[in-house]
Amino acid sequence: MNMQKNNTQQPAQHKMRIRWFRVLLLFAFVAICAALLIGATHQLLQIIQPSAGNPVAVNAPVISLQGRNETDPAANDSANTNTNANANTNTNANANANANANANANANEVTTHGIHDVNLIGFTAQLHSRYALLINLATDEILFAQSASEPVYPASLVKMMTALVALEHIEDVHHNIPITLAMIEYAHQANAATAGFRAGDTPSALDALFGLMLPSGAECALALATYVAGSQENFANLMNDMAQSLGMTQTHFTNATGLHDAAQQTTVYDLSLLLRSGLHNDVFADLITRARYATRPLNSNQDGITIHSSMFARMPTASFDGGRILGGRTGFTDEAGQNLASFAQIGDTQFMLITTGAQTNGAHMSRALHIEDAMSVYQHLSHHLAAASAR
Repeated sequence: MNMQKNNTQQPAQHKMRIRWFRVLLLFAFVAICAALLIGATHQLLQIIQPSAGNPVAVNAPVISLQGRNETDPAANDSANTNTNANANTNTNANANANANANANANANEVTTHGIHDVNLIGFTAQLHSRYALLINLATDEILFAQSASEPVYPASLVKMMTALVALEHIEDVHHNIPITLAMIEYAHQANAATAGFRAGDTPSALDALFGLMLPSGAECALALATYVAGSQENFANLMNDMAQSLGMTQTHFTNATGLHDAAQQTTVYDLSLLLRSGLHNDVFADLITRARYATRPLNSNQDGITIHSSMFARMPTASFDGGRILGGRTGFTDEAGQNLASFAQIGDTQFMLITTGAQTNGAHMSRALHIEDAMSVYQHLSHHLAAASAR
């Protein structure tokens, strides 16, 4: 009797063990599938968003300052990533890890949205200018940045782009450029600065360019724009085309003179791209570094006219302890304040400084606050570099 009972229980227990074994196998299979699904999802997210949240370190700017025809490499990198995502998943993952490490190691960053405030020279003085950017031209290193990606009104700093576009489209700078009565009247009605040309004068394109860049002559801007493109509106389109080619992604031009227009905006960072590009052009470099220039004979004056730089004319001296300001372009409107794009040499190295938004209210109207700011920054930089080399 007991033997029959034991024989009955043994098959039942064997079936129970088989059922539990099958359950365990099912759980193991589900766990393996879940792990594979999680891993595949993680790889897919890396492909779709290879660089989200990873700012680029300041020593590798999003937009290079080298060369005049470079566009934003971030856009090219994005296109290449989308094209080759499946082939480069592991490479992208490693690049993201390196970018995170660089970002954590350097608090002063350039991101795809702009430049964080930077102060690598210990500058503590209060600037009159609201916006500023100081760059080592030898290394492209940003040494000081203050609201460098905020929109600003460029005022006559626009004329740097006017000059560059004109130089690109005028084959012979010795060709005559007509100055008309309409151009003179336009400048006078706008209360704009002029170079001193008269209606009926036919200065060379080079004379007009010096009239544009040294005393900020509005009649020269209009003459060059009309000569190149037929109208100021058409010329503004050429200016915007060049801005795009230089990577000036936050800039829009509406005129060649720099007269105020709420739609004409830029940033000090974009202006640094513009000045850097100009300095690669020999004629532009001559325009921005001259203190004065004598034109050839004119219809209104057989002796020609002598024109002076609005920047150098307001400087007691271009020299400071350890260096010298080599050149620059000023700008002013009530809305923009005082603006200055300049570059200087300290020792064997050149530096570029863009400042905008120095407000000249009341008693300060007669002060060149933008030039005071430039002298202050360059002088401090010179002392900072001297102290660093002595250590």
